Amino acid sequence: MPDWERYDALLFDWDGTLVDSQPLNYAVLAQVLREWCQVDITWRWYTAARGTRTPERLRQWEQDNDRTLAVPADEVFAEVRARLADRAGDVRVFEPVRAIAIQARARGLRTAIATGAEREVALAGVRGTGLSELFDAVVTFDDVGLGKPDPGIFLAAALAVSVAPQRCLVLEDSGIGIRAAAAAGMDVLDVRPYLPYSAPCQAVSSKV
Repeated sequence: MPDWERYDALLFDWDGTLVDSQPLNYAVLAQVLREWCQVDITWRWYTAARGTRTPERLRQWEQDNDRTLAVPADEVFAEVRARLADRAGDVRVFEPVRAIAIQARARGLRTAIATGAEREVALAGVRGTGLSELFDAVVTFDDVGLGKPDPGIFLAAALAVSVAPQRCLVLEDSGIGIRAAAAAGMDVLDVRPYLPYSAPCQAVSSKV
């Protein structure tokens, strides 16, 4: 548990920290790539770049395979984003992390979500999971224009709740996110050892 006296705000990553969204994110991306580009991706490939934004993953796939996707990456991403927004409320909330947010609020700390996801998807997820009332602000990629490991998202979240970076604790699930928090001058709690992550959605792709 956090050392409550050291902090005035808790900043929570979204995907993989507050919610078990990676299987759904993977399933939707795999489905779109298969339907639109006749490309299969694996769960191992997807999780190897945990915390990296989808457009960057697609560009990396093109480089690694010396091949251009049949549909431009930006169009693939737009379709993935739309499908995820429709299903964002389907993800499972990690109850241990929700409990930390509840305790932080009870102690008078400020709370914010700081995610590299796009605002459309993040807000749909926060509303769909019923987590809205636990957070003073939701800061997304659209607010900063740079993804993690750039510290901009965390610095913007600290500004949004009017708390100095050194008085913020970040909860994260990826190495990229942890590096971003450290670059912002913030302490980090890595949630991965404490959470039961799900397997990939086999109904969409059996390639793992």
